[in-house]
Amino acid sequence: MANGLLGKKAIPENMDTVVYTAPPGKVATVVINIFNRTKNTTIDPDVYVGTGVTDDDAFDGSPIQPRDVLERTQVPVSAGEKVTVRAPAIGLTVQVRGFEEDA
Repeated sequence: MANGLLGKKAIPENMDTVVYTAPPGKVATVVINIFNRTKNTTIDPDVYVGTGVTDDDAFDGSPIQPRDVLERTQVPVSAGEKVTVRAPAIGLTVQVRGFEEDA
């Protein structure tokens, strides 16, 4: 059973970036932290939790002010599901922390 930091990535511009994938036979409860590293740009990312990147998998799209953090807690991730982030600009770092357990 993994716990703690499960994934961390700097998010490139306009690319779907998988930050974490729950392993087969496991489920996870995670905290998603998205940090805007820029000094003067508000960034509005799309966060997806699911097996693909569709509107049905969309989790959030809240604007993040410069030097601020968006946090979502107690997010369930089933076996094979991914936490994927897309941003319209460079400047975000995403951390996924939590724990995995047998499904």
